[in-house]
Amino acid sequence: VRRDGTTRRIIQGTTSASGIMKEGDVYIACSPSLHPGDVDYTQATDEIARSIGDAFEQQTPDAGSCLIVQYEPHQETANPVQQKTTPFISPHIQTLVATKHQRMTLGIGIVLLIMLGISVVFGNAHRKNILLNQAFASIQETVSKHVTEAESLGTLNEQAAAETLLAAKKSIDEALPVFSPDSDEYKQLETLRKDIESRIRTAQHIYTIEQPDLFFDISWVKNGGTSERFHLSDDTITMVDTKLGSLYTVPVSKKNADLLATNEIFKNVTAITSSGNNIYLLASTETGIIDKNGTTRIGPDEQWGTIVDIEAFGGNIYALDTNGSIGKYTGQEEGGIGEMKQWIAPDISVDLSQARSMSIDGSIWVLDDTSVRKFHNTVPEVFYLKGDLLQSPKQIYTHEEIDNLYILEDNRVIVFDKSGNYQEQYVWEGFKEATDIVVTKDPTKILILAKDKIYGIDLPAQAGK
Repeated sequence: VRRDGTTRRIIQGTTSASGIMKEGDVYIACSPSLHPGDVDYTQATDEIARSIGDAFEQQTPDAGSCLIVQYEPHQETANPVQQKTTPFISPHIQTLVATKHQRMTLGIGIVLLIMLGISVVFGNAHRKNILLNQAFASIQETVSKHVTEAESLGTLNEQAAAETLLAAKKSIDEALPVFSPDSDEYKQLETLRKDIESRIRTAQHIYTIEQPDLFFDISWVKNGGTSERFHLSDDTITMVDTKLGSLYTVPVSKKNADLLATNEIFKNVTAITSSGNNIYLLASTETGIIDKNGTTRIGPDEQWGTIVDIEAFGGNIYALDTNGSIGKYTGQEEGGIGEMKQWIAPDISVDLSQARSMSIDGSIWVLDDTSVRKFHNTVPEVFYLKGDLLQSPKQIYTHEEIDNLYILEDNRVIVFDKSGNYQEQYVWEGFKEATDIVVTKDPTKILILAKDKIYGIDLPAQAGK
Protein backbone atom coordinates (compact mmCIF):
# COMPACT_ATOMS: atom_id res chain seq x y z
CA VAL A 1 0.00 0.00 0.00
CA ARG A 2 1.14 3.60 -0.69
CA ARG A 3 -0.10 6.08 1.89
CA ASP A 4 1.03 9.67 2.37
CA GLY A 5 3.98 9.18 0.02
CA THR A 6 5.25 6.10 1.85
CA THR A 7 5.05 2.54 0.42
CA ARG A 8 4.84 -0.51 2.70
CA ARG A 9 4.22 -4.20 2.13
CA ILE A 10 1.20 -5.27 4.21
CA ILE A 11 0.41 -8.75 2.84
CA GLN A 12 2.71 -11.47 1.54
CA GLY A 13 1.86 -15.05 0.67
CA THR A 14 -1.24 -16.33 2.48
CA THR A 15 -1.22 -13.77 5.31
CA SER A 16 -3.95 -11.15 5.87
CA ALA A 17 -4.32 -7.59 7.22
CA SER A 18 -7.08 -5.19 8.26
CA GLY A 19 -7.49 -1.46 8.67
CA ILE A 20 -9.24 1.73 7.56
CA MET A 21 -8.89 3.02 4.01
CA LYS A 22 -7.74 6.66 3.72
CA GLU A 23 -8.19 9.11 0.93
CA GLY A 24 -5.37 8.82 -1.62
CA ASP A 25 -4.41 5.25 -0.61
CA VAL A 26 -3.12 3.12 -3.48
CA TYR A 27 -3.40 -0.66 -3.05
CA ILE A 28 -1.32 -2.90 -5.31
CA ALA A 29 -1.81 -6.73 -5.32
CA CYS A 30 0.14 -8.93 -7.75
CA SER A 31 0.60 -12.68 -8.31
CA PRO A 32 3.81 -13.84 -6.56
CA SER A 33 5.32 -14.86 -9.88
CA LEU A 34 4.70 -11.40 -11.35
CA HIS A 35 5.53 -9.04 -8.52
CA PRO A 36 7.99 -6.44 -9.93
CA GLY A 37 10.72 -5.47 -7.51
CA ASP A 38 12.07 -2.26 -9.12
CA VAL A 39 8.92 -0.11 -9.63
CA ASP A 40 8.84 3.44 -8.21
CA TYR A 41 5.59 3.43 -6.22
CA THR A 42 5.79 7.18 -5.50
CA GLN A 43 4.64 7.89 -9.07
CA ALA A 44 1.11 8.64 -10.12
CA THR A 45 -1.18 5.64 -10.27
CA ASP A 46 -1.22 5.45 -14.06
CA GLU A 47 2.59 5.63 -14.11
CA ILE A 48 2.79 2.79 -11.59
CA ALA A 49 0.51 0.70 -13.82
CA ARG A 50 2.69 1.49 -16.86
CA SER A 51 5.90 0.57 -14.98
CA ILE A 52 4.43 -2.71 -13.78
CA GLY A 53 3.29 -3.54 -17.32
CA ASP A 54 6.82 -2.91 -18.63
CA ALA A 55 8.26 -5.12 -15.89
CA PHE A 56 5.83 -7.91 -16.81
CA GLU A 57 6.94 -7.84 -20.43
CA GLN A 58 10.54 -8.31 -19.34
CA GLN A 59 9.76 -11.18 -16.96
CA THR A 60 7.63 -13.12 -19.51
CA PRO A 61 5.85 -15.16 -16.79
CA ASP A 62 3.66 -18.21 -17.56
CA ALA A 63 0.51 -16.63 -16.07
CA GLY A 64 -0.63 -14.15 -13.45
CA SER A 65 -2.32 -10.83 -12.81
CA CYS A 66 -1.94 -7.52 -10.93
CA LEU A 67 -4.58 -5.29 -9.35
CA ILE A 68 -4.13 -1.53 -8.62
CA VAL A 69 -6.85 0.28 -6.61
CA GLN A 70 -6.80 3.98 -5.60
CA TYR A 71 -9.25 5.10 -2.92
CA GLU A 72 -10.94 8.47 -3.50
CA PRO A 73 -14.02 8.86 -1.21
CA HIS A 74 -17.01 11.01 -2.17
CA GLN A 75 -18.36 13.72 0.08
CA GLU A 76 -19.74 12.14 3.24
CA THR A 77 -23.50 12.35 3.88
CA ALA A 78 -25.01 13.96 6.94
CA ASN A 79 -25.91 10.61 8.47
CA PRO A 80 -22.78 8.57 8.89
CA VAL A 81 -23.16 4.90 9.49
CA GLN A 82 -22.63 3.85 13.07
CA GLN A 83 -19.32 2.16 13.79
CA LYS A 84 -19.50 -1.57 14.17
CA THR A 85 -17.29 -4.59 13.74
CA THR A 86 -17.84 -6.57 10.53
CA PRO A 87 -15.94 -9.42 8.93
CA PHE A 88 -13.70 -8.46 6.03
CA ILE A 89 -12.41 -11.26 3.75
CA SER A 90 -11.71 -13.62 6.69
CA PRO A 91 -12.83 -13.88 10.34
CA HIS A 92 -9.41 -12.58 11.39
CA ILE A 93 -9.80 -9.27 9.50
CA GLN A 94 -12.21 -6.66 10.80
CA THR A 95 -13.04 -3.09 9.82
CA LEU A 96 -13.30 -0.46 12.54
CA VAL A 97 -15.00 2.46 10.75
CA ALA A 98 -16.97 2.44 7.50
CA THR A 99 -19.19 4.90 5.72
CA LYS A 100 -21.73 3.81 3.13
CA HIS A 101 -19.34 4.85 0.38
CA GLN A 102 -16.43 3.14 2.10
CA ARG A 103 -18.44 -0.07 2.24
CA MET A 104 -19.20 0.25 -1.44
CA THR A 105 -15.54 0.85 -2.21
CA LEU A 106 -14.50 -2.08 -0.01
CA GLY A 107 -17.10 -4.25 -1.76
CA ILE A 108 -15.59 -3.36 -5.12
CA GLY A 109 -12.13 -4.08 -3.71
CA ILE A 110 -13.25 -7.48 -2.44
CA VAL A 111 -14.73 -8.35 -5.84
CA LEU A 112 -11.51 -7.30 -7.53
CA LEU A 113 -9.45 -9.31 -5.06
CA ILE A 114 -11.67 -12.34 -5.69
CA MET A 115 -11.15 -11.82 -9.40
CA LEU A 116 -7.44 -11.67 -8.73
CA GLY A 117 -7.61 -14.98 -6.81
CA ILE A 118 -9.59 -16.58 -9.62
CA SER A 119 -7.05 -15.39 -12.17
CA VAL A 120 -4.25 -16.85 -10.04
CA VAL A 121 -6.11 -20.18 -9.83
CA PHE A 122 -6.64 -20.24 -13.56
CA GLY A 123 -3.07 -19.15 -14.03
CA ASN A 124 -1.87 -22.06 -11.88
CA ALA A 125 -4.15 -24.45 -13.76
CA HIS A 126 -2.76 -23.18 -17.03
CA ARG A 127 0.76 -23.61 -15.74
CA LYS A 128 -0.08 -27.15 -14.56
CA ASN A 129 -1.44 -28.01 -18.00
CA ILE A 130 1.75 -26.75 -19.57
CA LEU A 131 3.82 -28.91 -17.19
CA LEU A 132 1.63 -31.97 -17.85
CA ASN A 133 1.96 -31.49 -21.58
CA GLN A 134 5.71 -31.21 -21.20
CA ALA A 135 5.81 -34.34 -19.02
CA PHE A 136 3.70 -36.27 -21.52
CA ALA A 137 5.94 -35.22 -24.41
CA SER A 138 9.01 -36.18 -22.38
CA ILE A 139 7.73 -39.67 -21.53
CA GLN A 140 6.74 -40.25 -25.15
CA GLU A 141 10.22 -39.27 -26.27
CA THR A 142 11.87 -41.50 -23.64
CA VAL A 143 9.74 -44.54 -24.51
CA SER A 144 10.28 -43.97 -28.22
CA LYS A 145 14.05 -43.99 -27.71
CA HIS A 146 13.85 -47.23 -25.71
CA VAL A 147 11.70 -48.90 -28.39
CA THR A 148 14.04 -47.78 -31.17
CA GLU A 149 17.02 -49.14 -29.24
CA ALA A 150 15.24 -52.45 -28.59
CA GLU A 151 14.36 -52.78 -32.28
CA SER A 152 17.97 -52.17 -33.26
CA LEU A 153 19.09 -54.93 -30.88
CA GLY A 154 16.51 -57.26 -32.40
CA THR A 155 17.43 -60.93 -32.21
CA LEU A 156 21.14 -60.16 -31.87
CA ASN A 157 20.80 -59.57 -28.15
CA GLU A 158 17.27 -60.37 -27.04
CA GLN A 159 18.10 -60.11 -23.37
CA ALA A 160 19.41 -56.56 -23.79
CA ALA A 161 16.36 -55.72 -25.91
CA ALA A 162 14.07 -57.03 -23.17
CA GLU A 163 15.89 -55.02 -20.51
CA THR A 164 15.54 -51.87 -22.64
CA LEU A 165 11.81 -52.48 -23.03
CA LEU A 166 11.47 -53.11 -19.29
CA ALA A 167 13.07 -49.71 -18.71
CA ALA A 168 10.46 -48.18 -21.06
CA LYS A 169 7.65 -49.88 -19.14
CA LYS A 170 9.09 -48.62 -15.84
CA SER A 171 9.09 -45.06 -17.20
CA ILE A 172 5.42 -45.39 -18.13
CA ASP A 173 4.51 -46.90 -14.76
CA GLU A 174 6.19 -44.01 -12.96
CA ALA A 175 4.48 -41.40 -15.16
CA LEU A 176 0.91 -42.73 -15.01
CA PRO A 177 0.08 -41.45 -11.48
CA VAL A 178 0.84 -37.90 -12.63
CA PHE A 179 -2.16 -37.88 -14.95
CA SER A 180 -5.86 -38.19 -14.22
CA PRO A 181 -7.25 -41.64 -15.17
CA ASP A 182 -9.90 -39.84 -17.25
CA SER A 183 -7.37 -37.80 -19.22
CA ASP A 184 -6.40 -38.51 -22.82
CA GLU A 185 -2.75 -38.63 -21.75
CA TYR A 186 -3.45 -41.41 -19.24
CA LYS A 187 -5.37 -43.45 -21.81
CA GLN A 188 -2.62 -43.01 -24.39
CA LEU A 189 0.01 -44.12 -21.88
CA GLU A 190 -2.09 -47.18 -21.00
CA THR A 191 -2.26 -48.11 -24.69
CA LEU A 192 1.48 -47.53 -25.02
CA ARG A 193 2.16 -49.72 -21.98
CA LYS A 194 0.17 -52.60 -23.47
CA ASP A 195 2.23 -52.32 -26.65
CA ILE A 196 5.46 -52.35 -24.63
CA GLU A 197 4.29 -55.38 -22.63
CA SER A 198 3.57 -57.22 -25.88
CA ARG A 199 7.06 -56.38 -27.15
CA ILE A 200 8.55 -57.60 -23.84
CA ARG A 201 6.75 -60.93 -24.17
CA THR A 202 8.13 -61.32 -27.66
CA ALA A 203 11.68 -60.38 -26.65
CA GLN A 204 11.56 -62.63 -23.57
CA HIS A 205 9.91 -65.54 -25.40
CA ILE A 206 6.88 -65.46 -23.13
CA TYR A 207 4.23 -67.79 -24.52
CA THR A 208 0.73 -67.48 -23.11
CA ILE A 209 -1.15 -70.79 -23.14
CA GLU A 210 -4.91 -70.44 -23.45
CA GLN A 211 -5.63 -74.13 -22.85
CA PRO A 212 -3.03 -76.89 -23.26
CA ASP A 213 -3.88 -80.23 -24.83
CA LEU A 214 -5.22 -82.94 -22.54
CA PHE A 215 -2.63 -85.70 -22.67
CA PHE A 216 -4.08 -88.12 -20.12
CA ASP A 217 -6.94 -88.37 -17.62
CA ILE A 218 -6.86 -90.81 -14.70
CA SER A 219 -10.58 -91.42 -15.21
CA TRP A 220 -9.66 -93.23 -18.41
CA VAL A 221 -8.32 -95.95 -16.11
CA LYS A 222 -10.10 -95.43 -12.80
CA ASN A 223 -12.75 -92.93 -11.71
CA GLY A 224 -12.17 -90.58 -8.79
CA GLY A 225 -8.39 -90.70 -8.70
CA THR A 226 -5.85 -87.89 -8.30
CA SER A 227 -2.07 -87.66 -8.40
CA GLU A 228 0.66 -85.29 -7.27
CA ARG A 229 3.84 -86.97 -8.56
CA PHE A 230 4.82 -88.83 -11.71
CA HIS A 231 8.06 -89.99 -13.34
CA LEU A 232 9.25 -90.36 -16.92
CA SER A 233 11.64 -93.17 -17.85
CA ASP A 234 12.39 -93.82 -21.52
CA ASP A 235 8.92 -93.77 -23.15
CA THR A 236 6.86 -94.56 -20.07
CA ILE A 237 5.24 -92.38 -17.44
CA THR A 238 4.60 -93.89 -14.02
CA MET A 239 2.19 -92.01 -11.79
CA VAL A 240 0.95 -92.64 -8.28
CA ASP A 241 -2.70 -92.08 -7.38
CA THR A 242 -2.62 -90.78 -3.80
CA LYS A 243 -6.40 -90.76 -3.48
CA LEU A 244 -7.17 -94.32 -4.58
CA GLY A 245 -3.77 -95.80 -3.68
CA SER A 246 -2.91 -96.95 -7.20
CA LEU A 247 0.02 -96.98 -9.63
CA TYR A 248 -0.49 -96.37 -13.34
CA THR A 249 1.85 -96.63 -16.32
CA VAL A 250 1.24 -94.54 -19.43
CA PRO A 251 3.33 -95.07 -22.60
CA VAL A 252 3.99 -91.60 -24.08
CA SER A 253 3.61 -92.78 -27.66
CA LYS A 254 0.37 -94.72 -27.14
CA LYS A 255 -1.36 -93.33 -24.01
CA ASN A 256 -2.98 -96.74 -23.37
CA ALA A 257 -2.59 -96.64 -19.60
CA ASP A 258 -2.44 -99.70 -17.34
CA LEU A 259 -3.23 -100.13 -13.67
CA LEU A 260 0.07 -101.47 -12.32
CA ALA A 261 -0.68 -101.96 -8.61
CA THR A 262 -2.96 -100.97 -5.76
CA ASN A 263 -1.92 -100.50 -2.13
CA GLU A 264 -3.15 -98.31 0.71
CA ILE A 265 0.43 -97.23 1.45
CA PHE A 266 0.54 -95.48 -1.95
CA LYS A 267 -1.78 -92.84 -0.51
CA ASN A 268 1.15 -91.47 1.52
CA VAL A 269 3.64 -91.26 -1.36
CA THR A 270 5.32 -87.86 -1.89
CA ALA A 271 7.93 -88.73 -4.55
CA ILE A 272 8.48 -91.35 -7.24
CA THR A 273 11.38 -92.52 -9.43
CA SER A 274 12.41 -95.62 -11.38
CA SER A 275 15.55 -97.46 -12.40
CA GLY A 276 15.18 -100.07 -15.11
CA ASN A 277 12.11 -102.12 -14.26
CA ASN A 278 12.19 -101.09 -10.61
CA ILE A 279 9.88 -98.38 -9.27
CA TYR A 280 10.72 -96.58 -6.03
CA LEU A 281 8.30 -94.49 -4.00
CA LEU A 282 8.97 -92.25 -1.00
CA ALA A 283 6.14 -93.19 1.36
CA SER A 284 7.38 -90.99 4.22
CA THR A 285 10.54 -90.29 6.19
CA GLU A 286 9.24 -92.69 8.85
CA THR A 287 8.25 -95.47 6.44
CA GLY A 288 11.11 -95.18 3.99
CA ILE A 289 11.32 -95.86 0.26
CA ILE A 290 9.11 -98.68 -1.01
CA ASP A 291 8.69 -100.56 -4.30
CA LYS A 292 5.58 -101.19 -6.40
CA ASN A 293 4.64 -104.08 -4.12
CA GLY A 294 4.66 -101.84 -1.04
CA THR A 295 7.83 -103.46 0.30
CA THR A 296 10.32 -101.19 2.05
CA ARG A 297 13.55 -101.13 0.03
CA ILE A 298 15.43 -98.24 1.66
CA GLY A 299 15.30 -96.91 5.20
CA PRO A 300 14.01 -95.51 7.30
CA ASP A 301 17.43 -94.35 8.43
CA GLU A 302 18.37 -92.70 11.70
CA GLN A 303 20.64 -90.36 9.74
CA TRP A 304 17.67 -88.93 7.89
CA GLY A 305 16.23 -85.55 8.66
CA THR A 306 13.37 -84.86 6.24
CA ILE A 307 13.57 -86.51 2.81
CA VAL A 308 11.77 -84.31 0.26
CA ASP A 309 12.67 -85.99 -3.04
CA ILE A 310 14.24 -89.10 -4.53
CA GLU A 311 15.80 -89.61 -7.95
CA ALA A 312 17.37 -92.56 -9.79
CA PHE A 313 20.44 -92.14 -11.97
CA GLY A 314 22.98 -94.64 -13.28
CA GLY A 315 21.35 -97.48 -11.35
CA ASN A 316 21.72 -95.63 -8.04
CA ILE A 317 19.08 -93.99 -5.86
CA TYR A 318 19.62 -90.49 -4.44
CA ALA A 319 17.64 -89.02 -1.53
CA LEU A 320 17.48 -85.24 -0.97
CA ASP A 321 17.46 -84.40 2.74
CA THR A 322 16.79 -80.94 4.15
CA ASN A 323 19.36 -81.60 6.89
CA GLY A 324 22.04 -80.68 4.33
CA SER A 325 22.80 -84.06 2.79
CA ILE A 326 22.16 -86.09 -0.35
CA GLY A 327 22.18 -89.79 0.39
CA LYS A 328 23.39 -92.18 -2.32
CA TYR A 329 22.21 -95.82 -2.41
CA THR A 330 24.23 -97.92 -4.83
CA GLY A 331 22.27 -100.26 -7.04
CA GLN A 332 23.26 -103.91 -6.98
CA GLU A 333 22.59 -106.96 -9.10
CA GLU A 334 19.03 -108.27 -9.25
CA GLY A 335 17.67 -104.97 -8.03
CA GLY A 336 19.40 -104.90 -4.70
CA ILE A 337 20.22 -101.64 -2.90
CA GLY A 338 23.42 -101.02 -0.95
CA GLU A 339 23.96 -99.03 2.19
CA MET A 340 23.63 -95.24 2.18
CA LYS A 341 26.69 -93.11 1.61
CA GLN A 342 26.78 -89.35 1.88
CA TRP A 343 27.18 -88.15 -1.68
CA ILE A 344 28.28 -84.58 -0.78
CA ALA A 345 31.98 -84.47 0.19
CA PRO A 346 32.40 -84.73 4.00
CA ASP A 347 34.28 -81.44 4.30
CA ILE A 348 31.49 -79.54 2.49
CA SER A 349 28.66 -77.93 4.46
CA VAL A 350 25.59 -76.80 2.53
CA ASP A 351 22.23 -75.37 3.55
CA LEU A 352 19.43 -77.45 2.05
CA SER A 353 16.79 -76.48 4.59
CA GLN A 354 14.60 -74.90 1.87
CA ALA A 355 15.20 -77.63 -0.74
CA ARG A 356 12.05 -78.97 -2.37
CA SER A 357 13.01 -80.82 -5.56
CA MET A 358 16.00 -82.24 -7.44
CA SER A 359 16.84 -83.56 -10.90
CA ILE A 360 19.95 -85.42 -12.10
CA ASP A 361 21.74 -85.45 -15.45
CA GLY A 362 25.22 -86.36 -14.17
CA SER A 363 25.18 -83.21 -12.04
CA ILE A 364 22.59 -82.88 -9.30
CA TRP A 365 20.32 -79.83 -9.57
CA VAL A 366 18.55 -78.81 -6.37
CA LEU A 367 15.63 -76.38 -6.38
CA ASP A 368 14.86 -74.32 -3.29
CA ASP A 369 12.44 -71.46 -2.70
CA THR A 370 14.56 -68.82 -4.46
CA SER A 371 17.19 -70.46 -6.64
CA VAL A 372 18.76 -73.52 -8.25
CA ARG A 373 21.96 -75.07 -6.88
CA LYS A 374 24.28 -77.22 -8.93
CA PHE A 375 26.41 -80.04 -7.49
CA HIS A 376 28.98 -81.95 -9.53
CA ASN A 377 31.40 -84.64 -8.43
CA THR A 378 30.17 -84.34 -4.81
CA VAL A 379 30.80 -80.58 -4.48
CA PRO A 380 28.71 -77.48 -5.17
CA GLU A 381 29.59 -75.42 -8.25
CA VAL A 382 29.21 -71.69 -8.76
CA PHE A 383 25.89 -71.34 -10.53
CA TYR A 384 23.11 -68.79 -10.64
CA LEU A 385 20.13 -68.01 -12.84
CA LYS A 386 20.38 -64.98 -15.12
CA GLY A 387 17.72 -62.92 -16.88
CA ASP A 388 14.80 -63.65 -14.58
CA LEU A 389 14.01 -64.46 -10.96
CA LEU A 390 12.10 -67.37 -9.49
CA GLN A 391 8.78 -66.39 -7.95
CA SER A 392 7.04 -69.54 -6.68
CA PRO A 393 9.15 -72.59 -7.64
CA LYS A 394 7.64 -76.04 -7.13
CA GLN A 395 9.53 -78.61 -9.22
CA ILE A 396 12.64 -78.80 -11.43
CA TYR A 397 13.22 -81.18 -14.33
CA THR A 398 16.10 -82.05 -16.64
CA HIS A 399 18.00 -85.13 -17.82
CA GLU A 400 21.16 -85.93 -19.71
CA GLU A 401 19.53 -85.76 -23.16
CA ILE A 402 18.27 -82.19 -22.91
CA ASP A 403 20.20 -78.94 -22.52
CA ASN A 404 17.70 -76.97 -20.45
CA LEU A 405 16.33 -76.74 -16.93
CA TYR A 406 12.52 -76.61 -16.65
CA ILE A 407 11.10 -75.07 -13.48
CA LEU A 408 7.43 -75.32 -12.60
CA GLU A 409 5.95 -72.32 -10.77
CA ASP A 410 2.44 -71.29 -9.73
CA ASN A 411 1.64 -69.51 -12.98
CA ARG A 412 4.34 -70.54 -15.44
CA VAL A 413 7.05 -72.92 -16.56
CA ILE A 414 10.31 -71.01 -16.88
CA VAL A 415 13.24 -72.37 -18.89
CA PHE A 416 16.98 -71.77 -18.40
CA ASP A 417 19.94 -73.36 -20.14
CA LYS A 418 22.45 -75.21 -18.00
CA SER A 419 24.68 -72.17 -17.82
CA GLY A 420 21.84 -70.36 -16.08
CA ASN A 421 20.79 -68.17 -19.02
CA TYR A 422 17.10 -67.43 -19.35
CA GLN A 423 15.52 -68.98 -22.45
CA GLU A 424 11.72 -68.71 -22.36
CA GLN A 425 8.60 -69.21 -20.31
CA TYR A 426 5.10 -70.59 -20.70
CA VAL A 427 2.26 -68.88 -18.84
CA TRP A 428 -1.02 -70.59 -17.96
CA GLU A 429 -3.46 -70.06 -15.09
CA GLY A 430 -3.81 -73.83 -14.68
CA PHE A 431 -0.24 -74.13 -13.42
CA LYS A 432 -1.59 -73.14 -10.00
CA GLU A 433 -2.96 -76.67 -9.63
CA ALA A 434 0.07 -78.38 -11.19
CA THR A 435 2.37 -80.39 -8.92
CA ASP A 436 4.91 -82.06 -11.23
CA ILE A 437 6.61 -81.70 -14.60
CA VAL A 438 8.54 -83.82 -17.11
CA VAL A 439 9.73 -83.13 -20.65
CA THR A 440 9.67 -85.66 -23.47
CA LYS A 441 12.41 -85.69 -26.09
CA ASP A 442 10.69 -86.86 -29.27
CA PRO A 443 8.34 -85.18 -29.79
CA THR A 444 9.50 -82.32 -27.61
CA LYS A 445 6.68 -81.68 -25.17
CA ILE A 446 6.24 -80.40 -21.62
CA LEU A 447 3.94 -82.66 -19.62
CA ILE A 448 2.26 -81.14 -16.58
CA LEU A 449 0.52 -83.12 -13.84
CA ALA A 450 -2.48 -81.36 -12.29
CA LYS A 451 -4.65 -83.49 -10.00
CA ASP A 452 -6.26 -86.17 -12.19
CA LYS A 453 -4.97 -84.93 -15.54
CA ILE A 454 -1.75 -84.63 -17.53
CA TYR A 455 -1.55 -81.70 -19.95
CA GLY A 456 0.84 -81.42 -22.90
CA ILE A 457 2.50 -78.26 -24.22
CA ASP A 458 4.33 -78.50 -27.53
CA LEU A 459 7.64 -76.65 -27.49
CA PRO A 460 8.99 -74.43 -30.28
CA ALA A 461 11.70 -76.02 -32.40
CA GLN A 462 14.42 -73.97 -30.70
CA ALA A 463 13.24 -75.13 -27.27
CA GLY A 464 13.59 -78.82 -28.02
CA LYS A 465 17.09 -79.14 -26.62
